[in-house]
Amino acid sequence: MALTVTQVGRTNVSGNRLTVSLSATTDDTTWPAAGEDFDATQYVANPDMVHIENTGGYVFNYDRATNKLQAYVGQDPADSGGAVVVLQPAENLNLTGLTLRIMITGGRA
Repeated sequence: MALTVTQVGRTNVSGNRLTVSLSATTDDTTWPAAGEDFDATQYVANPDMVHIENTGGYVFNYDRATNKLQAYVGQDPADSGGAVVVLQPAENLNLTGLTLRIMITGGRA
């Protein structure tokens, strides 16, 4: 498994809303271009929002259509003339040991 996920604290319940805080550690030396498997519904039945704190210079995103955590990195432009740096998938990069903080908010089933 490329991610080791643990829940931090208890599930916060407010009416019919749930909030779960998670810690996920990467243990894969080559991050796949499509992202790592992560199903938010394992933690909150009907997730509205999945927030991932950026870390290690990478930007993370949850793709709910594919149930994947995706990592992106900025690449320096070739001309170094101040061009816009477009984020690229962190494909095949070694992200071992990064700890991601993830918060999922949503409703009960």
